Formats: sequence, C-alpha cells, structure tokens
Amino acid sequence: MDFLNDEGLRPLYLCIVYTVFVFGVAELSWRILDLLLKNEETIMFKYKFNEFISTISTCACHFSEAVLFKNYGYIAMFIAIIIDMTVCRNLNRGAAENPMLLLEEALYKTMR
Repeated sequence: MDFLNDEGLRPLYLCIVYTVFVFGVAELSWRILDLLLKNEETIMFKYKFNEFISTISTCACHFSEAVLFKNYGYIAMFIAIIIDMTVCRNLNRGAAENPMLLLEEALYKTMR
C-alpha cells in the first residue's frame, strides 16, 4: 500500500476524487430537478437548468485538467480531457456539448 502515500501520485488522486465529486453533484442536481419539475409548464425551465448544470460540470473539470498539466505535462492533460469529454457526453442528458452555440442563438435571437 505504499503507492497510496506516494507524493508524486497525490495530484492524480486529487483529480480523480474531484472529477467524481463534480459529476456526483451534477447527478444529484439532475435528480432533484427531475423530482421538483414534473409538470409540462416548467419543461423549458428544466431544459435551461439542464444546460446550466451540464455547462458547470464541464467547466469545473478544467481545474483537474490544469492540475494534471502542471504536474504531469501535456499527455496527462489530454488524456484527462478525453476522459472528461466522454463522461460529459454520456452524462449530460441531451444538453449541448458546446455552450457557445446557445450564446450565439441568444445573441442573434434565433433561439426558440
């Protein structure tokens, strides 16, 4: 069990725990949202809040990617980005992967 106390691996452990925590909080938020907003009148608010949670969880993962870059270099950061993008794509429940598309639609008033 000496690998658990290794100083060189502590940033990796931090990133793993932080990423699991971020996605856990996001999942808990989605479950609470599903419980509270069940009627048809609040469906647009539910979609917008889903986008908000997805964007926050995606952006929060950049902290762990930066920690990996600082301690292990480019390759570790790119591996973390690929893992985070894959997890986000599978967990975001239909939310847009690029929040800039929504901003562009809002600016040009083409958003439905």
